[in-house]
Amino acid sequence: MTNFWRYRLFLPALVLLVGSAFAAYGAAPVKKSALPSKAKGAKIKCWYFSQKNMIFGDCEIYVCPQALKVTFANEKWANLAKPPDWDLLVFSPKAKIYCRTPLKEWRGRKLATAYVNGVKRLGKTEKVAGMTAKVYDAQSMEADGRAVSRIFVAEELGLPPQVSVILCGNAAIPQVKGIPLRVLHSGGEAPGRTVDTYVAKQMMMPAKFFEIPPGFRRVIKPEEVMTGGISDIIEDMAK
Repeated sequence: MTNFWRYRLFLPALVLLVGSAFAAYGAAPVKKSALPSKAKGAKIKCWYFSQKNMIFGDCEIYVCPQALKVTFANEKWANLAKPPDWDLLVFSPKAKIYCRTPLKEWRGRKLATAYVNGVKRLGKTEKVAGMTAKVYDAQSMEADGRAVSRIFVAEELGLPPQVSVILCGNAAIPQVKGIPLRVLHSGGEAPGRTVDTYVAKQMMMPAKFFEIPPGFRRVIKPEEVMTGGISDIIEDMAK
């Protein structure tokens, strides 16, 4: 199941990342947000989620009304977004470079890579990582239509809708209201989970954590971003 989903979803994920890099070409400088003061010791309360993600890799999500940051276990990519525009910053911790994509452009590409549609709320809840999750059903976009997906979503966390746009995109599902905690597939060629959450809790993080790390530079050419991370992903897929 692991290899099937990684290879099946690798191409749309690659398109999403490459598209983000090309949209960054000639982009305006990153805008400042309304995060608390970055004075020494300043902290901000956020939600923390530790997830297994078969699409982009295992990740840790830190999110609050003022910011979203997603770090990946492979340390090759990270996402950062903040108001007022919530544009997506994709940066490579290894190459110390980043690019910027307007959220509305990224959202369009995200919808094109979703592998389920017809999302419907079932009117029931289940527990995932200790959190109450609303349950949705969705139809797989497989040609034979045999597969069905079930999506578990944490709602009512007081987070802006832009957060859902980004995290649902990372889960390769259409936008739902809230944080996707689990995506479960039944039937079809590869039943199993493409997204699952193991830890969900609130915690305090330094305000400066939600900034591009010092010493990172904005890329001028998208090829620099691709060299900084996508080539490593391709190598992993070939192993």
